Amino acid sequence: MSTVVALAAAYAALMVAFAGRAPQRLTVTIVDVVAMAVILGVALVAHEGVHGLAISTYGGKPRFGWSHVARVVPYLSCTALGQRFSRGRYAIVALAPTVFVSLALVVGLRSGAGGLFVIPFGIHLGVCMNDWVVAYRALREPPGALIEDVAGGILIHPPALLA
Repeated sequence: MSTVVALAAAYAALMVAFAGRAPQRLTVTIVDVVAMAVILGVALVAHEGVHGLAISTYGGKPRFGWSHVARVVPYLSCTALGQRFSRGRYAIVALAPTVFVSLALVVGLRSGAGGLFVIPFGIHLGVCMNDWVVAYRALREPPGALIEDVAGGILIHPPALLA
């Protein structure tokens, strides 16, 4: 599903990047590819950094790390082991990068170098898909439930067990 989101977001980003501009031939050089990779790297580091800022805002101590999916694709992470959040606060922690990093990328899309931000924007929203799923899951819990962000997902502490 994240691939579908990434492709749809990249298509939308193309429309944003080139809206109101005269049609032109699009060429991509090796320098452009490197620039896109750098922009993507900065966006993904910023994504985890925004999670960390949100965790810190609620008194948590963010822990940053990285690992590999299927021992091939690297990914970054930010967790708050032992920190329990209310449903709403957890949703804010999970969704903050979608808002702030995406807004920064939209500014890049509207700049003179907008084409360089299309693929990073799409990939970033694809990465956000997991955040949307865990935020949705947390918000579906009953009032009083606490959510702990752990490596690989969330740990739900139901209100009945907290009394």
